[in-house]
Amino acid sequence: MLYYLKMLIIALISGLFTALPVSFGAHYAYLSSVLSFTNDKALLGFYYAVIATAFSLVVFGYLRRIYRKAFIYSVFTKKGSDPSSKKSYRKILGNLLLSLIPTAVLFIPVGEGGLLLDIFTNLLQENYLLVTASCCIGSGLFLLIAVWYTRQHYAETVRSSKPLSVLRFSIYQLLAYLLPGVSNVSIGGTSLLLTDVEPKVLVRELLLYLAPSMFVVNVARIVRYILSGIVLNPVMIAIAAVGSGLGSLLMIHLISKFNLRKHFVFFAVYSIVFGLFIAVSAFVF
Repeated sequence: MLYYLKMLIIALISGLFTALPVSFGAHYAYLSSVLSFTNDKALLGFYYAVIATAFSLVVFGYLRRIYRKAFIYSVFTKKGSDPSSKKSYRKILGNLLLSLIPTAVLFIPVGEGGLLLDIFTNLLQENYLLVTASCCIGSGLFLLIAVWYTRQHYAETVRSSKPLSVLRFSIYQLLAYLLPGVSNVSIGGTSLLLTDVEPKVLVRELLLYLAPSMFVVNVARIVRYILSGIVLNPVMIAIAAVGSGLGSLLMIHLISKFNLRKHFVFFAVYSIVFGLFIAVSAFVF
């Protein structure tokens, strides 16, 4: 019973931070260590992938109309449909496909039977907490610099992301798929979030192009773990998915109500402080 409670706490808190400019991977790794969740490298990686996949599914449900129209309406439209609307959704479809291209890098083979995407989950163990802490601090500093830079170089924002912005955003995120502690959101801060998109649509654009690549990468991880013969616990999987889903849904609802861009400095400082806290804890305990 205690094991299930630990999973619920880890999944819920991780889900809360997934859509924020703070690494939920850092929270996952730290909580797993503090709560003595498991020392099994495979299980740590598997449940992380389940939590991330649950977040992606929540986003798909939250933005289902946009995804549906982008993949169906923009391609299969009846005569008399609004041409401008069709063009807009075709642009979104193109951006979505473009956002998935950089993830192909993660499937490059390394070592014996390994892939680049395995590096991240291998670093989730307790003995790599200092690496996670360093990345968390670096992610916060990166966001601070990005905020400062954009205040010095203001650019006109748009309501719909440009293809080049989406591509840059997706390329920057590759680091977050390799190193725990690097935030998917903050690492893309110099492009899509801070310079190109209007505050009113920032959360929508962020989630729209964040979820597909996260889904593909983590489903691939889940499949690899299953094929490796990992012992599955359906109850634990359900708790991880539901906990992450509830946390993600709550946070998405909250950040859609305010201007997330105005709070980037707070999250940057939080990331740095949390990284320092992890580092101190790793040394002390």
